[in-house]
Amino acid sequence: NIDFKKVFIRDNVGQLFYILVTFIWIFFVSKSFWALLAGHVARYIASTIITYVLIPYKQVFSFRFAKLKSLFGYAKWTTGQNILDYILGVLDSLYIGRLLGPYRLGLYGKAKEISFMPVSPLFTIFDKVGFAAYAKLQDKLEKIQDGFVKTFNVVITITLPVFFLFLAEGGLIIQLALGQKWLGIVAPLKILAAVAIFSSLVAISRPIFDAMGHPK
Repeated sequence: NIDFKKVFIRDNVGQLFYILVTFIWIFFVSKSFWALLAGHVARYIASTIITYVLIPYKQVFSFRFAKLKSLFGYAKWTTGQNILDYILGVLDSLYIGRLLGPYRLGLYGKAKEISFMPVSPLFTIFDKVGFAAYAKLQDKLEKIQDGFVKTFNVVITITLPVFFLFLAEGGLIIQLALGQKWLGIVAPLKILAAVAIFSSLVAISRPIFDAMGHPK
């Protein structure tokens, strides 16, 4: 059984450290891509530490590969999903880098990072907590529908204000956070903020099919 409260605490503590370290680096060290790298490192370290705080028993590794055979039929489809997600996630960068060059690719990459920052922790929660919750409700379609509607409302409540904030004040936010030289990311930031809304809606749909045993 998954303790949803502990998963929520771990993921949000990690995201909190990511945001804090990123902005501390920007304001007190340098306004550069190193701020995002430092934020990622801080998130993984904080998530690892809080995991052992929340789950005090010692973790052990098991190498009983025979038990994996029964999961292969299901796992091959979920693995395929992950591979496809990775390919789709880099296709846009490959196309933009080839078409517009490395400088504009860097601007696009930073815009994509910032636009998805508010919703990225939601993706993890949907994949892990959502899957476990829906798996327990496989034969209760009404409850699954109710859970999806509630999740949809949460996503819209978070993503729409962020989108309109970037749409209205994207230039000011970037100028204050990253400086004048990064104003080139404002236009793609506004577009990608809209993309983040649709990506979130896809993210809340997938756990339902996976949990009901239909990952393909």
